[in-house]
Amino acid sequence: MTTIAGRLRAKLVPYRAHITSRTDLTEALVEISCTSPATFDAGQVLALRVDGNGPGPTGTWRRYTIAEATGHEFRLIIQRNPDGAAAPLMNTITTADTLTIRGPASPVLPSAGDGLLLIASDLTGLATIAALTHRTCSDDSTRRVAIAVFSRDADIDPSVIARVVGTTAQHVTVHARHEHIEAWIRSHRRDDDDDLRLLGVGEHGLTRTARRAAVASAIAPGRVRTHTYWKPGRRGLE
Repeated sequence: MTTIAGRLRAKLVPYRAHITSRTDLTEALVEISCTSPATFDAGQVLALRVDGNGPGPTGTWRRYTIAEATGHEFRLIIQRNPDGAAAPLMNTITTADTLTIRGPASPVLPSAGDGLLLIASDLTGLATIAALTHRTCSDDSTRRVAIAVFSRDADIDPSVIARVVGTTAQHVTVHARHEHIEAWIRSHRRDDDDDLRLLGVGEHGLTRTARRAAVASAIAPGRVRTHTYWKPGRRGLE
């Protein structure tokens, strides 16, 4: 099969993944491990059908970043949105179920480098952070990372985030408001940190605030990357 044909098949043809474990980490977070006929890499994206009937590509699909993968096994970290299209599925799936998926698609990860990488995220971006941590452990491409997670959920703390993304709690802080991003960046910045990089990942309000904070903190535009997973009114997203 040619590369183009393989990509088209991954994008269009659904198949089944078997759930091997499901863990409710908090009221807001679900961790799901699966096996599938296809192989994945951490950071790649798959599409999960959350409604519709039959094997065809009908119904509502949601895209999720793969937090970790080894061969035919992969792990998802999903934020539970009570009002989202995926809520009925997330509320009921067990290890006796299978998921209809398509993919994989290209990953969303920052470029490798030796400088300090600051990651501002909400709960929707935790899988991306986990994928980055997995890659870092594999090739040591990012030696210094500081993570700020923005959430108002009372049961989210640094130890929970560290467990989810595979790092130590000393590298994680939890904040309630996006407006704290600029102060957080400045608390990590040194005068000689010309290679400082910022990754903002999550819903639209967070990524927009992260870019503004980067400008205010004099981080070069080429060293800032954001990816928006959710925006009000954006088709296909929670």
